[in-house]
Amino acid sequence: MKHFLVIFFLIITTFTSLQSDIKENVIKGVLIQRFSNFIDWPPNNKDKFIIGIFGNVNLITEWDELYKNQKIKNQEIQIINITKENIATFLNILDILFINSKAKSEISSITQQSSAYSILTVSDQQENQSSDVILNFFTQNNKIQFSINQSILMKSKLKVSYRLLKLAIIINPVSVKDFQ
Repeated sequence: MKHFLVIFFLIITTFTSLQSDIKENVIKGVLIQRFSNFIDWPPNNKDKFIIGIFGNVNLITEWDELYKNQKIKNQEIQIINITKENIATFLNILDILFINSKAKSEISSITQQSSAYSILTVSDQQENQSSDVILNFFTQNNKIQFSINQSILMKSKLKVSYRLLKLAIIINPVSVKDFQ
């Protein structure tokens, strides 16, 4: 009977953790879609809004379902699996690059490669001081929070509304004199 209870507890704990991850991923996906309304990308001639995901194949399936029949910036959304092997091929077409926390060791390299493009780099590092991406999700007091690295944002050619900036924790703030 003791073994049954231990196994039952492990199954419930794993299932609850899995459900929590799925719910959190959906929330992040919804937030990214909403935040996109407050971000302007340089003009382009693409007919799709392309989100690349690095480091989490399961997230691709979840967000494909989440974004089905949805649009960002009046464009159909396409989700692409990004790997170390194919990243250079897709950098020129990505609008958003989500780098999963499981790929923490790769973030610096990936963001360095993507810095020449107007890509919103997003991650979900648990510390709010992620200095390599523009937007970082983290959990604080059981709530999903986000930070924006203003220094990297200013180099990206993306324009972010003050409304979104007011809600974010600003990392590496930039003053007006830095651009004169």
